[in-house]
Amino acid sequence: MLLDKQEMFSDAQEIPVTLNAATDSTNTLDFRSHGDDIDKELRWFVLLTETATSAGDATLQITWYTSADRQTWTAVYTGSAIALASLTAGAFLVDNAVLPSNLQRYNKLVYKNAGAAFTNTPAVDAGIVRNDMPIGLPTT
Repeated sequence: MLLDKQEMFSDAQEIPVTLNAATDSTNTLDFRSHGDDIDKELRWFVLLTETATSAGDATLQITWYTSADRQTWTAVYTGSAIALASLTAGAFLVDNAVLPSNLQRYNKLVYKNAGAAFTNTPAVDAGIVRNDMPIGLPTT
């Protein structure tokens, strides 16, 4: 998978352990340069790079927000809560998904844990890739 740093929401970004903490992706992406190609050629992914641990039933939820002005944000995608058992390193939490509809110029992801606090800081990579580029972990 070829990644462009300018198309990454998160690069090994740690998710805080605090219960109900909502954390913005490290980067807000400016989609002005994509024009009409947004929904035709691009896909997105979220890859967990550090396994989550918890003493309880922690979950993680991913929401995509979009804005015309970086001031007023609208949710265009809210994923289901992902159970702790699925929060293992190497798991694609979103895998080669079509971009949400109604995207505006600025875009970010928000990661929120619920149910219970994490006992470590799980980490994610998240970004945009071209539809013709396979997403997968390198094989040895």
